[in-house]
Amino acid sequence: MMRNLAVRLILWLCNRFDVWPVEEARRNMGGDKKARSLRFEEFAREEGGLFDLLDKIKAEYLAKMGQVKPGDAKTLETLAIGARVADQLAAQVRSVIAAGEIEAVNEDRRAKMNVTPIRKSI
Repeated sequence: MMRNLAVRLILWLCNRFDVWPVEEARRNMGGDKKARSLRFEEFAREEGGLFDLLDKIKAEYLAKMGQVKPGDAKTLETLAIGARVADQLAAQVRSVIAAGEIEAVNEDRRAKMNVTPIRKSI
């Protein structure tokens, strides 16, 4: 009962003063695509990193698919969706890394051509 009361008090205080611990704990990354790409790439490609983790999860789903009885289509579908989600997460990480690489190439081209980007407001 005391724990429930303490949780309610904390939630009320957070709401009252507009402070949310999850949002406050997040790091502000800014809009620099190159820096974000480097952080993602470093985390994803290290030994035991994100890509290794996603590959392991996908392999476990596929191994479980081999153990499912032939008539159990619902379980097969669920495991296939899990493997696909792991692939989609890896693709999203690759797209963040690629966006940073593209931005770096564009900045190099602009520097070589001595061009500053024009910002248009609508």
